[in-house]
Amino acid sequence: MNEREDWLLNVQVPRALRAELSRPHLLERLTLEDDARLIALLAPSGYGKTTLLGQYARATQQKVAWLTLTPDMADPLALAEALAYSIGRSLPGLALTRFQAACEEPTQSEITARALARDLAAADVNLRLILDQGHHLMPASSRWLETFLQSLPEGHQVLMGSYDGAHLRIARLSAQAQVLILGARDLAFTPEEAQLYLQVRGVTEHAEALSAGLEGWPAGLALTSGNTALYISPSQIIQEALSALPDTLRATLPEAAVLAVWSETRVRDLGIQLPYGWLEQLVQHGLPLTPLGQGLYRPHQLIVGELERELSYQEERASELYGRAGRLEEQSGNLIGALQAYRRGANTTDLLRLLEQLTFNLIQRSEYHVAAQLLRDIDWRELPRPLQGLAALILSRTGQARQAEPILRALRAAQVDTIPEVALALADAAIRQGQLQIAQTHVEAALEKTVSPWTTRLQLMQAHVLTASGQALKALEVTQVALSKAQDRQDPLELASLYQMAAQSALQASRFDDVRHWATEAIRYFHLAGAHQAVLRPAWELAYVYGLTGETALGMAVCEEALRSALDTEAFDALMLSEMQGNLSFWARDFEGARALYAHLRQQALQRQEPYLTLRLTGKLAEVMYRLNRPEEARAFMRAIQDNARQEDFTAFFRGVKAFFEGEAEEARRHFALSLEQDQSVVHQFRAQVLLSEVLARKGELGRAETGAITAGIQRFGSLHLLQLDADLVPTLSAAAADRGWGLGIFSGVPQTTAMLAKAAQDQIPLEVELLGPRLNVLLGKQPVKIPHSKSREILMLLVVRGPSTREEIIDALWDGDADQRNIEYFKVSVRRLRAVLSGLQPLWFNPLPFEQGRYAVAPEFALSTDLQKLKAALKEGEPEGMQAGVAAFDGRGLRELSSEWGEQLASEVRDLVLEAATWLTEQAANQSEQIWAQERLVDLDPLDHELHLQLIRKLKTSKNDSGARFAYKRYARMVENEYGQLPSFKYDQIN
Repeated sequence: MNEREDWLLNVQVPRALRAELSRPHLLERLTLEDDARLIALLAPSGYGKTTLLGQYARATQQKVAWLTLTPDMADPLALAEALAYSIGRSLPGLALTRFQAACEEPTQSEITARALARDLAAADVNLRLILDQGHHLMPASSRWLETFLQSLPEGHQVLMGSYDGAHLRIARLSAQAQVLILGARDLAFTPEEAQLYLQVRGVTEHAEALSAGLEGWPAGLALTSGNTALYISPSQIIQEALSALPDTLRATLPEAAVLAVWSETRVRDLGIQLPYGWLEQLVQHGLPLTPLGQGLYRPHQLIVGELERELSYQEERASELYGRAGRLEEQSGNLIGALQAYRRGANTTDLLRLLEQLTFNLIQRSEYHVAAQLLRDIDWRELPRPLQGLAALILSRTGQARQAEPILRALRAAQVDTIPEVALALADAAIRQGQLQIAQTHVEAALEKTVSPWTTRLQLMQAHVLTASGQALKALEVTQVALSKAQDRQDPLELASLYQMAAQSALQASRFDDVRHWATEAIRYFHLAGAHQAVLRPAWELAYVYGLTGETALGMAVCEEALRSALDTEAFDALMLSEMQGNLSFWARDFEGARALYAHLRQQALQRQEPYLTLRLTGKLAEVMYRLNRPEEARAFMRAIQDNARQEDFTAFFRGVKAFFEGEAEEARRHFALSLEQDQSVVHQFRAQVLLSEVLARKGELGRAETGAITAGIQRFGSLHLLQLDADLVPTLSAAAADRGWGLGIFSGVPQTTAMLAKAAQDQIPLEVELLGPRLNVLLGKQPVKIPHSKSREILMLLVVRGPSTREEIIDALWDGDADQRNIEYFKVSVRRLRAVLSGLQPLWFNPLPFEQGRYAVAPEFALSTDLQKLKAALKEGEPEGMQAGVAAFDGRGLRELSSEWGEQLASEVRDLVLEAATWLTEQAANQSEQIWAQERLVDLDPLDHELHLQLIRKLKTSKNDSGARFAYKRYARMVENEYGQLPSFKYDQIN
C-alpha cells in the first residue's frame, strides 16, 4: 500500500502537554478492560479524551496504531485506507492481503472491514487501535466500523474518543458485554485530581470549592490558571472568558442563549445581529464549544446559563426571541426543542398547542415515558381539560398511578367524558381496575360526540374493552370497520394500531392464523412509521400464539427483537412482553427461568402500583414454586392472593392449582370448575380442564365429556404443547385415556416404555433448522434446542447445509484452515457437546451425530428440514408461496452468528437467493399487491440501491396508491440525504 503523506500527522501519538496531569486510575481501568472489543470515551470538548488516550498509548505495553479522524473519513473507504495505513506503520511485517484484494471492490465498503479485521488475525501481537476525534464518523463510516468491530479477532481492541455516541453503532456489542463506555462523569477530575491540577498550575486557595463548582470540568479548571490570587466561581470563569470578546460580539451574544445548538445560519434566521465569524472567534478565545459537524456547535451549559441570566434582564426581547426560536425549531421538525423554547419564553398559547400535538403523537407511538418528560414540570391544574386527560393517561401508563389519581378524580367530578382525551384516561383507569362496564360507558359517551383525530384511538379502546369482556367477535367487527376506512388514508401508524387490535381480538376468538397475519402486519407498519415502542403490543400477541402452538423459540425471538427495538423497556407494554417471556419459559418447562422473570416483574408491578398485574404474577409465582418443590414459598404467595381484597377472574385457577398440589381434591375440583366459567385466559381454561380431569380420573369419575373438551382444546391450539406442560401431573388421566382408547396421544414427560420407544423408532423424528431468521433456531420434535456453544452450533449448521463431512473439511471451514492441535481438540469437545445437547432433550435410541466411513453426519433417523431448503426448492420449481415465505422470514442476523469465513460465504449465498426470489416475485407474483410487497422487501434488503427505490415508487404509482408512493419517496429521500448529504436530484412528480 502506498504511503499517504497527508496522513503522517494523523497517525502520530500526540506528545504530552506541559503540566499534564497523569490519571493512573483511568489508565489502570483501560488496561484491565482487555476483553472489551471497544472502549469509547464519550464526552464534550474539554474533558481530556485526547490527553487520556495519548497517555495510554505512551504507557501501554501493547502495540499501538493511532489515527486522528478528519472530516474526509466520514467516507468509509477513506476511513478504511487511513486505518490500514496506521496499522501498516505499527505492524510493518503484517501483510494486509485480504484488505488489498477487497479494496478492488470499492462499492462494497463493509467487505473491506471484514477483510482488514481478518488480516489482523495473522498478527503475532495484540494491537490497540486508537481512534481520536470520533465525531467525524457519519452513518456510512459508522456501519463500516461496526462491521470491523464485529469481525475483530480476539486480543485486539479499539479505543475511541468522541463528543457523543450519536453515530456509533454499538448496540450489538453492548448486548454482548464487549463495550466499555466512559462518559463525562468518568472523565471529570476527582476532587483530589482537581486540587492537584490547580496546585501544579499555581492555584492554591479555594481549590476545593472551585473544583466542586465546576464539577470536575478539566477545561473550566484550566481557565483559572491565570488567576492565582483569588477564588473564582464557575460563573466568574465564564464571565472572564466572555469579557475578552470584542465589544460588538459580547453585547449581542446573550441573545444566542435561546438556541441549544449554535450556527451562523440559525442565528441569522432568528434576526440576531452577531458579526460574521463569531463562532470562530469564540473558539479562538478558548470558550468550551462542542463541534457537531456541518458548522454546528453545542455551547457548554455554563456559557448558556450565564448568557440566559443576562438575557433575562430584557424580558420583551427574550420573549420575542424564544418565540422565534420555537417557530424555527417547529419548521425544522424539532418539536421538543420548540416546546422548550416556548416554555422558556412563557409563550403559553403556543406551548399548550404544541404540547397537545406532541402528546398525541407520542401516545400514538406508545412513547409514554417521553410524553411524561414533557409534562414533568407543569402543574396539571393549569392545563385545559383535554391535556388533563392526557396527563392522567400518561402518568398511569408510566407507573405513576398515585400522581394520576387526583387528576382522574377532578375529571370524574367534572363529568366531561365526552372529551375524547378525558374518556381515554377514564376508560384506561377503569380497565386497570377491572371495571370493564365503566370503561365501555366512557368510550361510548365520547364516540357519540367525537369527530376528531382521537376517533380511531377511541375505537381501539372500545375493541379492547369488548375483547376483555369476552366479546371478541364484536370487537373484531368494530376493528374491521375502522380498518376499512383507514385503508383509504394509508397512515402507517393508524393501520398498525388497527392491525394490532384485530390481532388481539382474533386471539381471544382463537383465530390463530389471523393473529399471525394481523400481528405481523402491525409490527411491519409500526416499524414503517418509526414507532418502534408500539411494536411491543403486537409482538405480545404473536409470541402468545407461538407459545400456544409449541414454537417457543420463535416466540422468544419475537419478544427479544421487540424489546431490543423499544426505546423504553420499563413501559407497561414492555412489562407485559417480559411477562410473556416468563410464560414461554414456563410452558417450555424452564421453571427456574420463569421464576426469575416473574419475581423481577412482580417487584416492578408493585413499585408501579399495578394491582391487577401484581396479583396475576403472584399467582404465577405460587405455581412455579410448587413446580420447583418449594411449597412453603408457594403457600406464602397464595396467602398474598387470598388476603387480597381483589378477586379477579384468574384467581380461581391459582386457588385450584394450590389445592391440586396440596392434595385437596374437592377444593381443586371446585376452583377449577369455577375457573372454566370465569377465566378469560384460554391457557387457564385448557389447563383447568386437564387438571380437573386428573382429579376426576383419580376418583373414577372421568367421562368422555372431559376428555372431549381436552381434545377440542388440542385441536384449537393445533399442538400438544400445553398438554405436555402438565403431563407429569396427570398420570391417572393419561392411563385412563389410553386404556379407553380416547385418543389423547402420548403425554411427553410420562415414563416411556420399551414398546413406546419401539413404536417411535419406526418413525423419523422431525429436526427443523431455521437459518433465515434473526437467530439460528433448531427444533427437535417441535421443541426448541438451545445449543450454547458457538462452535457446536456452527458444526451442526455446516453438516445441515453441506451434508456429511470429514473432520479436515469441517476444521478447514470453521477454523479458516488452521489445523492446529488445539483446534482439533476443541473440535472434538464441540462435537461431544453437540451430541449431548441433541440427546438431552428427549431419549434417543441412536447416535444423533454418527461418525461413519471417515465422515460426520446428521443421523438419518431425523426427518431433517430447513427453511433454506424450502426456499431453494421454491426457486427451482417457481413456487411463489415458498418464495414469499423465505423472503418474509429472511433477516440475515442469524447467519451472522456464524463467525467463520465459511459462515460469511453462506450468508452471502443465502442473501443472493433471497434477492433472486424477491426479484422473481416483483415480476411474476399473482397480483400487484404481492409484487409491491416483494419490491418493498428488496428495498429493505438493499436500501442503498437507488433503482430499487425508484421501481417501488413506480409500482405504487401504477397501483394508484399515491400516499404509499409518497411515503416510499420520503424514505428514498431520507436515504439519499443520510448517505450522501444532499437531497435527490429529482422530485416526486418527476418519477414516471
